[in-house]
Amino acid sequence: MSLKEKARGSLGAKLIVMILMATLSISAVIVTVGYHINSGFIESRYIRLGENLTRIAVNIIDGDSLDRYLASGVKDEEYAETLGLLRNLQMENGALYMYATRLGKEGENGWYFVYDTDEQNTAELGYMDPYDENYPEFGGQVSTGIVAPIISKTQWGWLLSVYEPIYNSAGALVGYVGADFSMDEIMAERRSYLMWLIAITLLVSLAFAVLYIFVIQRTILQPINIMARAANAYLAPAEGASPSSVGTLEIHTDDELESLAEAMKSMDQKMNFTIIDLHKANDAARAASRAKTAFLGQMSHELRTPMNAIMGMAREALYEAGDREKVTEAMRHILAASQRLFTILNDILDISNIESGRLSISRNIFSLSDVCRSLNDLAQLQCKAKGVAFFHDTDAAEDVVVWGDRVRLVQAAGAILNNAIKFTDAGGEIRFVASIKEHGAAKVSARFTVSDTGIGISQSQQEMLFQSFVPVDREAAFKYGGVGAKLSICQRIVEMMGGRITVESEIGKGSVFSFEISFDRASVDGTEDDPDASSSFADVNFSGRKILIVDDVATNRAVAKLALKSTGADIIEAKDGTQAVDIVTRLEGAIDLVLMDISMPVMNGYEAARAIRALDTDWARTMPIIALTAHTYQEDIDAAFDAGMDFHLGKPINSAILLSTLARFLSAAPVESS
Repeated sequence: MSLKEKARGSLGAKLIVMILMATLSISAVIVTVGYHINSGFIESRYIRLGENLTRIAVNIIDGDSLDRYLASGVKDEEYAETLGLLRNLQMENGALYMYATRLGKEGENGWYFVYDTDEQNTAELGYMDPYDENYPEFGGQVSTGIVAPIISKTQWGWLLSVYEPIYNSAGALVGYVGADFSMDEIMAERRSYLMWLIAITLLVSLAFAVLYIFVIQRTILQPINIMARAANAYLAPAEGASPSSVGTLEIHTDDELESLAEAMKSMDQKMNFTIIDLHKANDAARAASRAKTAFLGQMSHELRTPMNAIMGMAREALYEAGDREKVTEAMRHILAASQRLFTILNDILDISNIESGRLSISRNIFSLSDVCRSLNDLAQLQCKAKGVAFFHDTDAAEDVVVWGDRVRLVQAAGAILNNAIKFTDAGGEIRFVASIKEHGAAKVSARFTVSDTGIGISQSQQEMLFQSFVPVDREAAFKYGGVGAKLSICQRIVEMMGGRITVESEIGKGSVFSFEISFDRASVDGTEDDPDASSSFADVNFSGRKILIVDDVATNRAVAKLALKSTGADIIEAKDGTQAVDIVTRLEGAIDLVLMDISMPVMNGYEAARAIRALDTDWARTMPIIALTAHTYQEDIDAAFDAGMDFHLGKPINSAILLSTLARFLSAAPVESS
C-alpha cells in the first residue's frame, strides 16, 4: 500500500470528528451555563418587580383598617377604592394575583385574606387560612416581618410569590401584601431565551469548527505528508545502498502518523536515549511545577491573612476616627499584622537562602516580652476571627532582655502558632506558653510551647512534618491549606539558634510543639558592648545635625523622616543619587550623615556613594553613609561596603535600630524622658 493510499483521509477524518465533538461539547456547556445564568436574571427581575409592587401596595393599604374590614365584613368606598388600586397595580405590571392578609391572633398560626384582586375570589375573605398547614414553606418566617420570595405549587398552579409586611400606626406587624407571578410565563421566557441561545451558539460553533478544520488541513496534515515522503526517500535510497534499520516499534494507526513513524523510527538509536532523558527531565519539571504551584497557592493564602487584618483595622480606624482609644487599638493590630506580613515575605526569601546555604542569624538586643506581645496580638486576632479560644502564659518572659535575632524568633514561633490555629476548628483551644528555664548572669534559656486541640498528626505523618512543600495529609491540606515550607524553615532557624523543635501529637487529640533556645543575657538599658549589635535608645538628640535622606520613593522618605522626627535633626531630601551628590557638594561638608537607598533611577546608591567618596576633601571621605535599602542579601551588604558605605540597614525601617545606629555614628547622647 502506498503512502498516499495509507494516509488518504484517515487522520483527517479523525480530527474532523474530534473537532466536531469538542465543538458540540463546548456548545452544550455554553448553552447550559448561559441558560442557568439567564434564568437567574429572569427570576431576579420578577422578584424585584414583585418587591416594587408590594411596597407600593403597602403604602396604599391602611394597616389600621384590616381588623375593621375583617370583623364586620363591611366593604365601603374606602375598601372599594383600595381594591381598585390593587387591581390596577396587578394588571399594569403583569402580576397573576395581588392580595392583602391579616395575621391571626396569637396561637392561631394563620392569616385571613382581607383584599384579593382576583375577580373569582380565589381565597375566601374573612376566613382563617392556617399557614402552617397550607404554606409550610414559610416556616418561622411569618410574624418576623420578613418572608423571603418563594416558588411553590398551589391550587392555582406553580407561582413565584413575593411578600411585604403591613404595619399599623402603632408600628405593630398586622399582615402582609402578596404578589404572585405565574411560573408558566417565567418558564416561557426561559424557553424562548434557550432556543435563541442554542441557535446562535450552534451557528457560531459550526463556523468556528469549519474554519478550524480548514486550518488543521493546511497547517498539520499537509506538512505531515511532506515529512513522511521525505523520510521514505531517506530510508529508500538509490539501488545498491543499505538504509539504516535499528527500530522494532510496531505502530498500527492506518493513517499519516503510521507512515511518518515507520519512516522515522530507524534513523538513529541514540534518539531513543535522548527521548528517555527528556521524559525524565519532563517528569522532574512537572513535579517541580506542582510543588511550585502548591507553594504559590499557600503563599497567596498566607499573604492575604495579614493583609485582611491590615485592611480591616484600617477601615476600623477610619470609621472610629473620633475615638482615640479605638483608633489606637486598630493601629496596634495593623502593626502586628504588618509584622506578620513582613515575616511571610522573609519566609519566601529564606526558602532560597536555605537551599543555597545563605540563611543567617543576626545578633541584636531585644526583649522577650516584646516578642511574646507581638505573637499574642497576632494569635488573638486570628483566633477571634476563626472562633478559637486563645490562652497565653508569657509572664515569665517579662523584663528579660537578650542578644539574638528577634525577627527569626518571631518567625519561628509565629509559624508554629499559625500552624496550630490553621489546623484547629472553631470551638477549639490554642495555648501559648513562654517559660524561662535558666536565668543566670550570662545566659537565659527560654522555652516556647504551643499546644492545640486540633486534628492531630499521626506518627507516620510526623516523619514528613519538616519537609518543604510536602503536606502531611492531603485531605487536611485541602481543607486547611497545608503546612508547605513553613515548618521546614522554622526547624532550620531553631537549629541555627542552637535548639530543635519537638512534636507530641495524636490524631484527633491535638498537638504540642515546643523548642528551647539559650540566649546571651543583655542589660535592660542596652549598654552591653557588642560590636555586632545596635544600641537601644528610647530617644536621641540630633539637634543641629543635618541628615540627608536619599530615596526615589516619597513614602519611604516620609517614613524615615517620621522615625527621626523627635530627634531635632535638620532633614534634607534627595530623590536620586545625582541630587544627593549635588547637595553634598554644594553644602561642602555641612551634611553630617547620609541615609542612602540603593535602587534609584538616574544614579543608584552604590554609584552615588562612590561619587561622594571620590570628592577630593576630608569631609567627603569621612562623612558617614548608611545604606537603607530593601536589598538585604549578604552580597548586597558586601556591595554597600565595597562602594564606600559605613553601615547597612534593611527595610522596613525599625525606628529603634535606626536611631541607635545613627547615634553611634553621630555620637548622640540619649535624651532624658520628661
